Amino acid sequence: MKTFSEMGLPESLRHTLTHLNFVAPTPIQAKAIPIALRGNDILGSAQTGTGKTVAFAIPLIVNLYNKQNNTALVMTPTRELASQVMSQFASLLGKKTKIRSALLIGGDSMFKQLNQLKNKPRLIVGTPAIASSPREIPPPILIMPLVAEAVTPISSISFETKVISIAAVLFRTRYKPDCDCD
Repeated sequence: MKTFSEMGLPESLRHTLTHLNFVAPTPIQAKAIPIALRGNDILGSAQTGTGKTVAFAIPLIVNLYNKQNNTALVMTPTRELASQVMSQFASLLGKKTKIRSALLIGGDSMFKQLNQLKNKPRLIVGTPAIASSPREIPPPILIMPLVAEAVTPISSISFETKVISIAAVLFRTRYKPDCDCD
């Protein structure tokens, strides 16, 4: 794909991309977005600043537009990266979006985060520890897209372990086995 307009994206998202001066996808975006839009899993690797966040954000946003019951969870190893990812999503969603979001990170007011969750966000970005630990936070009913951002050889074992354990719970919730297999 040479332009975002060739990807069959919703009009509102194409308009936002144009407003942000995003005309041509970067190589990682050109490869990942069409695959993810078809509903396939992706594992992308590219240098910093090449548009990896947009590569997973666009298909995730399209999924949220098309499937009104879905909630997306994006986990990052640090709160700084979580904030950057949320900022990118806010830009792509635009000011008039109906998709509510929540940023769940350590060091931020728990009251503020719980209020965000009470608004029934469909996009949750955070660190695994905060997204999985507080007892007051009810798990989303249906999480279809799960994104682990910045999983690299230098990511901490702790981050990877928490992502795997959260993914296992989500997998069991999404695909209920016919037997008690535990």
